[in-house]
Amino acid sequence: MNHSELGSTEIREYKEEWEYFVNQAKQPNPKVFAVLTVYGSNEEIHSLRLFFQDSSGHIYLERLYHTVLEPLEKCMDKQMAELQWLERQSPTGAS
Repeated sequence: MNHSELGSTEIREYKEEWEYFVNQAKQPNPKVFAVLTVYGSNEEIHSLRLFFQDSSGHIYLERLYHTVLEPLEKCMDKQMAELQWLERQSPTGAS
């Protein structure tokens, strides 16, 4: 979805939802987590899917990385950066 297709109400709702997710990630025992799914075989990974969700299954952010577009190592670096960002949001993570 292109953000220009959203009205101010929808943008505000997404913003509030994202802020809720970040605040949950900052809690001592967060009820949000990251899930990584790898697609392909042991010989060749063709894509990776990373999403952040809460314990009810609601997905707040999803990223899809395709090795056709960039090398697997670069895909992995990008997703690790996002996971490290989430870790820094928690009280036990680095600042």
